[in-house]
Amino acid sequence: MKVVVRMTYDADIIEVPNHIGNNIEKYQAEFDKWLYNKKNNHPFWTYKKGKKCGVCFRGNAFVYWLNNVKFADSPNCAKIIDSFIQEYDPNLPIIYF
Repeated sequence: MKVVVRMTYDADIIEVPNHIGNNIEKYQAEFDKWLYNKKNNHPFWTYKKGKKCGVCFRGNAFVYWLNNVKFADSPNCAKIIDSFIQEYDPNLPIIYF
């Protein structure tokens, strides 16, 4: 199932199994908690004077979390289809970051 990951000015399209796509907002909420939890080490942190101070991410971070954290026993269950797009099918499920 294709899902639009909407950022401020553009979007990424990801592909996920239906069981994820049908519950995408639930997984988005879990991802948000994981992403901003400073106890979690991941490649999306930004640092200031050696300390975690924020995150910088796109749809790839959500895909990373799905494949390596949430569904680590089923790697590659999600993938990026397209990035930095302006137009997409408005009938697709959309999550906003």
